[in-house]
Amino acid sequence: MSPAIGQTAEDHRLHYVQERMRFGKPLAELPAIQPTLADMVPEVEAARLLIRRAAGNVGTGLPDPLEVSPTKCRANEMATRVTDLAIQLHGGNGCTEEYGLERLLRDAHGRQLAGDTPTMRRVRIVSELLGRGLDQRR
Repeated sequence: MSPAIGQTAEDHRLHYVQERMRFGKPLAELPAIQPTLADMVPEVEAARLLIRRAAGNVGTGLPDPLEVSPTKCRANEMATRVTDLAIQLHGGNGCTEEYGLERLLRDAHGRQLAGDTPTMRRVRIVSELLGRGLDQRR
């Protein structure tokens, strides 16, 4: 699941920036690093909430394509973005097998392409929107 990839990347990143020292203090204390740390949290949480909503609607005859396709887009793209940010925070170490982030990035890209491409998902979203008419959206 994509939020699991994002959460794992976020966990790796948090541990790393608390342990890795630069200029006599942990990376986490550097003002230039902190916005990136903060940006990852809502990304993962938003994807998690979208998936919970879609999963919760399964028994009610929902979710419909207009709910599932945007959820897949957001969750898969989040996993790729968050993992990429974690790799950047690790610097050269992020590309090594030691930290496992390179594997997470491959997994995130694989999930992004599983079934169909992000472009095809977007085409499906627009097709569903146009087929319903804008006044019929929930």
